[in-house]
Amino acid sequence: MAKVWMSVQVQMMENWELSMYWSLVRLNPAGGYQVNHIRQVHAYLQHLFPDLQAKPKPDRALQRRLAQLFQAGELKAGLSLRCYISHVILQECQALVKQFGAYYGFDVADLLSYVLNDEGELTIGTFKPFGYEILEKYNAEVAALSTWAARLVRQNADLKRCLKDYGLLLISDWGLLNDTKARQLRRILREYFDEAEAITNQAIWVHEAYRFVYLPDRPGSRGEICADPTAEQLQRMVAYIQATFQQSLSPATVMTCLQWSAKRLRQYRLKQQPKSFQRIDPPVEREDDLEIDRFLHDYQQQVLQCLDQSINTVVKGRIQGTSRRIRVTTVENFLQALNSYYCEGLSQGEIAKKMEVSGQDRIAKLLKLTQLRSEIKLHMFACLQNYIQVVVNVGDSPDQLLAIDAALTEQLDQLIQQDQDWGFTTKAHLQQQGSLLGRRICEYLKGLSLKSR
Repeated sequence: MAKVWMSVQVQMMENWELSMYWSLVRLNPAGGYQVNHIRQVHAYLQHLFPDLQAKPKPDRALQRRLAQLFQAGELKAGLSLRCYISHVILQECQALVKQFGAYYGFDVADLLSYVLNDEGELTIGTFKPFGYEILEKYNAEVAALSTWAARLVRQNADLKRCLKDYGLLLISDWGLLNDTKARQLRRILREYFDEAEAITNQAIWVHEAYRFVYLPDRPGSRGEICADPTAEQLQRMVAYIQATFQQSLSPATVMTCLQWSAKRLRQYRLKQQPKSFQRIDPPVEREDDLEIDRFLHDYQQQVLQCLDQSINTVVKGRIQGTSRRIRVTTVENFLQALNSYYCEGLSQGEIAKKMEVSGQDRIAKLLKLTQLRSEIKLHMFACLQNYIQVVVNVGDSPDQLLAIDAALTEQLDQLIQQDQDWGFTTKAHLQQQGSLLGRRICEYLKGLSLKSR
């Protein structure tokens, strides 16, 4: 089923990362985290890149351009990249919890407080959020921002001290490479991963150059965190490879190869960890169209089921919360406004006139559509995530778990965006089918009406 999921994932993931450039993950004072849409950044990107939505996964080009603008003093470009970094920070903490949380006894909230401290301020004062520190060090020519940020998250001194308190000692990519000799790396790549001879040879050339250049330069104390190789060190590695093995590689290729080798070493070491968090390889599945169609049918049914459950939970919570704080008529007004918006297709201004309320801002405060959509999205994410992890049986594989989270984020972002776009249209939307979210909310309201009779 894992391979079937990958087929479905391709259909879900186009442009999934785009919203990460204008939505910031922040700590929630009530616990956990929240994702905030930063309108000024969204508008900035739409103005700067009018055809952005039409380009599938333009990450590297977009990141290079935004990095150039940030270095030139464009604050909104920097805030956009900080938004993206906040998502990578969340994903890395989630990956650590998936890998080690159950065994060592920590959760995402325990980790986020050490690395997720960006409040989304456009200008930075004396305090520099961790995401901003990552951005200051970022070199778009060396690595993608996701790779760069993920590596620095795992190297964060405060986070590593936190994990050490739980009994987990993280080791950086450079620590892994420092502790591995060339013959060990060759054996692991050939015997354990069955890598091709040509790929293994290049990894060995780069590894030997790395140890020749990097080890003499590293700090004297083994307790100190290993820093990334500098541009000057990478150039020396390139020269070593050319002189010793007569191979011409670029600094970017050397860095990529080092990160690839470190990833393989990390995978190998995780296999040696206690069974409680070993990687579980999915069983071999049939790849015929019938199985894919069956999975898609079941999954689409699950999407609707999770959507309906989420709508019920959120609307019922809104009703109960409102009735406890304010008079009962507010509940009736809320349901009437919600029905007028989603079932009758009225704008908020039209609803205000219908309900004889002064100003559409009163209706906006009553509906709180942004909050409503966000809460439904969070409930759906948890519901679908649990379903897919059970059906696909990915175990504790961080790569597949992150892929699932990414695909779900994209799908749910599209669901919310579709509803937002529908809300901005004119009365012509009455002749249209409407958004999926709107249709299900309307069906839910009809069910409430029948129950009340």
